[in-house]
Amino acid sequence: MKTLLLWLCTCLCLVSCKKEDVTEGVSIRIRNASTYSLENITVKTPGGQNSYGTVASGQASDYQVFSKAYSYAYVNVTVQGQELLIQPIDYVGERPLAAGRYTYVLDIVADTPNRLTLRLDR
Repeated sequence: MKTLLLWLCTCLCLVSCKKEDVTEGVSIRIRNASTYSLENITVKTPGGQNSYGTVASGQASDYQVFSKAYSYAYVNVTVQGQELLIQPIDYVGERPLAAGRYTYVLDIVADTPNRLTLRLDR
């Protein structure tokens, strides 16, 4: 009887223990490295689409989950009323990101016209 009770308590402890920060998929946030406020930020990957709203200069968004993502993605932002985007052609030869947390660092290159850039931070 004691063995059965001990076994039940052990099973209950194992079942009730879980990792709190485990996230399925790839979590991506946006960090704004530009001197501009980035508005209406949308990121599309083969694993979904998420909207990040507005991210002020020097700030970062909350993480959003994608079922699959790569080191670059389709990104659409509005800067001072101008729509800027990064449009991947394909992901041939690229490896999907492993599950975990990543940051897409966005910046604006002040050319004529302005150009949006993306860098992946792990």
